[in-house]
Amino acid sequence: MKLEDGWVITLISEEIDNVLSGITTALRDTEACFTEAGSTFKKWAMKFALHRSISAHNFLEGFVAEDFALSDVKGFTDSLTIVVSEKLKRDIQVALHGGNSNVLDETATIELYSKMKKDVAQEILDHLGVCNEVCPFCNVTCHLQITGEHTHVATSHYPQGVAGGRWADSEDLMPSPCTQLMATDLVYCIEEEPMEIWKKYKDYKTDYDSWNIKPTKADEPIHYWKWVLSTFNDDFARIYNAKPAKIPEEWIKLHRIWL
Repeated sequence: MKLEDGWVITLISEEIDNVLSGITTALRDTEACFTEAGSTFKKWAMKFALHRSISAHNFLEGFVAEDFALSDVKGFTDSLTIVVSEKLKRDIQVALHGGNSNVLDETATIELYSKMKKDVAQEILDHLGVCNEVCPFCNVTCHLQITGEHTHVATSHYPQGVAGGRWADSEDLMPSPCTQLMATDLVYCIEEEPMEIWKKYKDYKTDYDSWNIKPTKADEPIHYWKWVLSTFNDDFARIYNAKPAKIPEEWIKLHRIWL
């Protein structure tokens, strides 16, 4: 199919409108479930994920949400509704009508997805008053609902390949989360022109003292991020000019079960 064909754009646009309409309906229906003045983000997210318009996408597989205080459910819903119905819709329409004939290509799709995900995440973080600091290795956001100077932590870390992390000897993207690497003697690189300085992950505090990344030898990413890396492995490799990660077989099986 070519995007130059008007019927293709019309078909895609109608499907996008249906999906976005389903999301905004789920947002409003979820809001209606919370009649008290305050709640928590975890309770809100669980209720939202169970909505009929959302549950079909299996978002509860490996579901993780922080128990942040959510004092203004209506204001939170209003903000997300604007992001979905206006900003996300505009970004998608620009991609469709902006002369990008490659918008159906997986690389273009994942780039658009990453931008939209970042916009939604930023809106959530801003409303909850959550710290915006990201892990220096995998880019996961600090999960603490505080501002100012503090020690940063994350409940779970991404596979480093999602953020472009790669093995130095092979250029393969890394499927391991930071917590697992901290329990090894493996090393990371600090580039200080004209030198490259290699340090053990377990000694990361010398460079990133504000982060607390608990070493957990048997740790694995949550199911969702296993799915993301296994599904878009080749696309991440192209984006970061690396080789695809060597995905564990059980991740592939999990991916197939989901589909």
